[in-house]
Amino acid sequence: MLRVDAPKYGLHTPFRGGTLQNVAREMVKIAQAGLRARNCVSPAGEDETHFLEPLQAIAESGETPAEALLKLYNGRWNRSVDPVFTELAY
Repeated sequence: MLRVDAPKYGLHTPFRGGTLQNVAREMVKIAQAGLRARNCVSPAGEDETHFLEPLQAIAESGETPAEALLKLYNGRWNRSVDPVFTELAY
């Protein structure tokens, strides 16, 4: 079921009385706890949990990177892929 529905509905896919967004939030919490427990800190004193910030933002917003790109494609980019080469170039 997830193999079929997740590509269509992203984190809004229904799953076990909730959604995949609920699962994603819980997974980020588990990962944060694990990284805190590792206690590997930088010289500035920060642990590795900051690496999860992009994933946490996705889990909280419910919008996947693919959905964000589709919004641009169908909106501001006027259904053109050309802007991807200028706006998203490194």
